[in-house]
Amino acid sequence: MNGMLWRKLGLATLVVVAVAGLSACSKGVEGTYENELSKSTIELKRGGKAILGEDGKVREETTWEIIGSDKVIIHGKAGNMQLKVTSDGNLSMPEGVMVFKRK
Repeated sequence: MNGMLWRKLGLATLVVVAVAGLSACSKGVEGTYENELSKSTIELKRGGKAILGEDGKVREETTWEIIGSDKVIIHGKAGNMQLKVTSDGNLSMPEGVMVFKRK
């Protein structure tokens, strides 16, 4: 019986650590990013809300999610946009085609 209690406690600890880790990852990318060449912005907000902008105007309000520790998916009207979180905290499109720098 004592062994079963330790297993349950261990499982509960793993669940808490996993949830805390996921929360920390998604909170870490929240913020505003800008691409100077295209004058485009991406604002990642709490609760999975995102605002895409262009030339200082809101172009689209949509949603986002983080996959793993380094991929952000923005669900837009034209389809999903996958971005990579770079080591310096910026967002990059695949193959570095466009980089959004954290403001």
